[in-house]
Order: sequence, then structure tokens, then C-alpha cells
Amino acid sequence: MAEILQSYKLTVSAINTATEEAGRFAQRFLVRLVELVNDAGAIEGMKFRPAQGFKGNVSDINVHDPGAWAVRTVQIPLRDVMLPGTDNFTTAKKAIQSLQQALIDYTDKDPETGETFWTSFGFAGRVTVKNKIIYADIEPEVWRLAVDFSMGFRAYELGVLVGLRSLYSMKLYPYLCRQTDPNALTMSIDDCKKFMGVADKYKGKPLDFIRKCIDPAKEELDRVAPWSFDYEKLYSKPDKGKTGRPALTGIRFIPRHQLHNESPEQAAKTVAPVLAGYYSRQSRDILRNKFGIEDLNHYTNLFAKASKVMDIDTFVVEKSLALDKLRGTKDEVSNPAGWFIAALKDEVNRRS
Repeated sequence: MAEILQSYKLTVSAINTATEEAGRFAQRFLVRLVELVNDAGAIEGMKFRPAQGFKGNVSDINVHDPGAWAVRTVQIPLRDVMLPGTDNFTTAKKAIQSLQQALIDYTDKDPETGETFWTSFGFAGRVTVKNKIIYADIEPEVWRLAVDFSMGFRAYELGVLVGLRSLYSMKLYPYLCRQTDPNALTMSIDDCKKFMGVADKYKGKPLDFIRKCIDPAKEELDRVAPWSFDYEKLYSKPDKGKTGRPALTGIRFIPRHQLHNESPEQAAKTVAPVLAGYYSRQSRDILRNKFGIEDLNHYTNLFAKASKVMDIDTFVVEKSLALDKLRGTKDEVSNPAGWFIAALKDEVNRRS
């Protein structure tokens, strides 16, 4: 199965639609756009399998020059965004019209001032369906968000996500995938409702929200996905002198890796990674070609030690993206090999 990278900011952004069915369509459509961005090489240094059936003109995007962004038209086979058995024109037409009314919104902080700001924008502009192909004009802000890795990224198997049937499973799977620190996956009930696309529902009834949204997502992921979760309900501290049950205010997701649901290729990586047993072929290529570390055997002991406390493949990708962000700035790295090895040693020492 193909694995794609999705910006964390895009992962946690809310997609507001009129109906759950429209939300499922929007989520599947968005994932196909992320696949296209990955395939086009818009993420410098990253190249994944070809996005089958896609045609678009995103390959010339300069992610370092916001002024170069423009509306881009993509062509996506209808079957790639509809669930099996629902790709008839009438159903697709309703879903697409809902997609055109959908809004993506997220909250962020200005890196210089620390001030919180909110952004909202339309998902898609003009859409034409012809010969079971969707021709869609995608707004610049969608592309910006897809390659904004300032808050990190999520890596997940594409085939798993597009096979999910629940909107809530589709939202939670990228959020959970490959995450191991449950303290980092904590949300207030209000934030979680917004994230799941039901901000205006279940008001004053957080238990109903968990029963109708969280539990069904958990059931589907338990059954079919390589990553699922358990969860812990978080309650407010009761005021002194007051009796009664404290209010349910948050939820903590506890990721759970399910090796039995991994694809054979991914399971093989997990059990016995190729090349020295510590990192994948893709990581080897990045280490040699991007960081310039020709003699990887020289650092075998370091990689062996690192493999016991961390996922080296994830760390390599994170540092590759960090290196790109520093290029052209006053903090540009002059010795990528030394910079990477020093960062790896620091991380190993921190986790040991």
C-alpha cells in the first residue's frame, strides 16, 4: 500500500459540511489531493508512488514562494472518491455540490507575535464531471495548507483511509497513525467535536457525542486499520464544597498499533526493516542523497541504539522537512550530515 504524508495542520483542520455523507466525500476527496501533492514532489525531497489516474499541474508549485500559488485544476476518477457501489452520477452530483459548500477552517498562532488567529476558506470552486472524471478547480489556500509542515505531519497508508466508511474513522486514522505518546493526543470535547465535524451537535451531551462518533470510529478502526485507539474520558475538577459528578470536558486518545491489520509490506517493515535492520530503503536514500552521509556503516552503533527508543524512518523524514525549512534563511545548515548525526544523538540521549 502507498504511504503518504499529510500536514498536521491539515489533519486537524475542520471540514464543515451539511451532511455526514458530504463529509465522507469531502474527506476522501481531500486525501486524493494530498496524494497528488506527494506524487508531484511539492514536498521537497519526498517522492512516493505515482498517484494512479491523476492529472494536474501542481508539479511546478514553488512551496517557498506563496506568490506563485494559483487556482489549480485537477482530474480525479470518480471511483477514487466515491465508496464502492455509490459512484452513479446522481449520488456524485449531490456529493460534489455539498463539497462546493464545504469550508475548511483551522486555528493557529503567529510564530512572531504568538497571537492566535482563525482561517476559513472554501474547498473547491468550479467542478465538472465528464466520462466519470471529476475536473475540479482547487483554491490556492488548499494547496498551501497541504504543504504547510510547520506543525509537523502525519504518515499513513492511503489504501486504509480511502477504504474506511465512517467519516469519524477517516478523521481519526491520520491523527492516530504512528503516534505513541497519548499525552500529545488530548482534546477538549468542544475541540474534538469541531475536529470531527459536529461542532453544532450534541450540545450539553458529551456522552452522546462519544457514543455516536468516537465509539463507531473505534469499532471500525479496531476491525480494519493498522492503527486504532483506546480512550480516556477527562473530567473537570469539582469545585470545593460542591457535590455531584464533575463535568466531562475532554478526551485522551491512546493509540494502539494492530500489526495483524498491517499490509504485508508494512508489516515486513515493522518486524524486520530492510537495510541494517534499522531503517528503510527510503530513509537510506534520504540519508545519502539529501544529508550526504555516504558511509552509513560508520554509524551502525548509533542507528542500533536509536532503533530501540524511536522510529528512525519517521525521524529521518522530520529532519528532512526541517532541513528544507531552514534553506535560504540565516540558520541554513552548512553541514547537513553533521547536523543530522548531532540531532540523532541528542534525540537518543533524550529518550534513553
